[in-house]
Amino acid sequence: MLVNNSTLEAVLVEDDESAQQVVHKLLSDYPRVELVEVFPNSKEALQFLDEHPVDLLFLAINLPDINGFQLLERLDKDYPVIFTTVDINHAISSFEYNVIDFLQKPINSDHFERAVNRAIQRLSLHNCGENHKRSCPLRINLPIGACGMPIEIDRILFIQSWGNYVKIHMEDEAMIVSLSTQKVLEMLPSSQFVRVHRSYIVNKDWVRSCNTKELIIDCDSVEMNTIPIGVSYRQSIREKLEIDESTSPSPSKGGEF
Repeated sequence: MLVNNSTLEAVLVEDDESAQQVVHKLLSDYPRVELVEVFPNSKEALQFLDEHPVDLLFLAINLPDINGFQLLERLDKDYPVIFTTVDINHAISSFEYNVIDFLQKPINSDHFERAVNRAIQRLSLHNCGENHKRSCPLRINLPIGACGMPIEIDRILFIQSWGNYVKIHMEDEAMIVSLSTQKVLEMLPSSQFVRVHRSYIVNKDWVRSCNTKELIIDCDSVEMNTIPIGVSYRQSIREKLEIDESTSPSPSKGGEF
């Protein structure tokens, strides 16, 4: 748990002794992160975590008993996790978990610094309530090429189907992701993201205005900011965007249907 809102308690689950030593040594430079236990297998880690919840896991994917993904499935808490792995391609299998970063072995100190700083930032800011097993993520991890990349969800303007992929549109960039539109939608908080067309998902917070056929994204720097609305989605959009047909358009929620 958080100690005085400053110290993060972490557990390392790693059977590679050299990786254990590297993580332990590098963490000595981060007084805000306390490594409370190190376990060489999932069984011992599960027994400890059931009784002693912590803030952060450093977790190997390949372990001698069950793998890191299976360990996460057996935990009651949705732990933020930094994976350690030889094969970075494992990132593609990780997107349903609360992944902060991947450390490819042998662990690089610069990459380690980036991962730990991300963890400190996320856990300092992120407080969606302990009663939610799956809390609202500040970031989701998306497969970009052969690697995973954390994306801040508030930066996402809209998502566009792109053949067998999707295109993630943000204010200052766009990226192609090797997931289906439906899979990405399942990863995002339904309170914030709405499917408005079979080919488009929008971030409600970025909707400037809308009518029966299209909506406008409140960002003029993107290559397109007019999104079509599918006929079969109009009723659900009216409800999800909380548009009242009896009222005039509001600047934040857009036009009437």
